Amino acid sequence: MSNPTQSQSETTSHSNRQNVSPIKKRILLVDDERDIVEAVKATLSGRYWLDVYGNPAQALSNYRIGFYDLILLDYKMPMINGYEFYQKVRAMDSRIKFCLMTAYEVFPSMVADLIHRQSQNTIIPTDVGKPIFLRKPFDTATLIATISSILKE
Repeated sequence: MSNPTQSQSETTSHSNRQNVSPIKKRILLVDDERDIVEAVKATLSGRYWLDVYGNPAQALSNYRIGFYDLILLDYKMPMINGYEFYQKVRAMDSRIKFCLMTAYEVFPSMVADLIHRQSQNTIIPTDVGKPIFLRKPFDTATLIATISSILKE
């Protein structure tokens, strides 16, 4: 089955193979910390198709509805924090799944409460649900297990 959002490079490289592998899930990573970005890229590059932005405003302006399977999102970023980014994307794309990353202890319960209050006034599909929280620093196995769980792999 062909994916209409598949990039030209993926289509070309797959059409020249006899055994076509399944299309990789698409992940948008938004984090302004270079070391986190490099670690995530190194961990996920062979498993997933990855777009990376260090600037959340730029990620928002280039966001394509229905294109990504998951957004990995840092909470503390300049200009737009992770919760604001979450709200803006959720308003555009109610089906996207989120994994919010943070080093803050209180963050998951605080943001989960905000999201719960917001979701009482909007409809979030049940297969999407609330975002998952990943505490920094995390190891490779935790990152992969978290993403696999969210994407139901």
